[in-house]
Amino acid sequence: MEHYGSKIEFLDNPPVFQVKARECIEGEKYAEDLSCQPCPSQFYLFEAQTSPGKCKECSPHAFCYGMNVTAPRPGYWRSAPKLDKYTPCSRPESCLGGNRTDPLGQCATGYQGILCADCVTGYSRSG
Repeated sequence: MEHYGSKIEFLDNPPVFQVKARECIEGEKYAEDLSCQPCPSQFYLFEAQTSPGKCKECSPHAFCYGMNVTAPRPGYWRSAPKLDKYTPCSRPESCLGGNRTDPLGQCATGYQGILCADCVTGYSRSG
């Protein structure tokens, strides 16, 4: 039976380890502990953070589903899915708002275009 003694050997060429972490993506805040944490509902981020920061609070004119998913509330419109400016519609009933799968929102039947202010062919305004 062989006996192995305690012996510490120093390596001339110690192993080198490389650790590569992914960067935070849109909808994740870069936390103080250097982790990426998804924004919860009622918060959002449209840009990827490169230094510790916070998620943005949801506008009262929007629905915020967490991460980078937002949509206008009824009566509001926006021109792009990653724009946090919500414009009141001149006819609030023409803007139905949006949801998770429809980030721009929808116009009511008979309306179309910017601020849902134009009539669809075959419809007209009265009054």
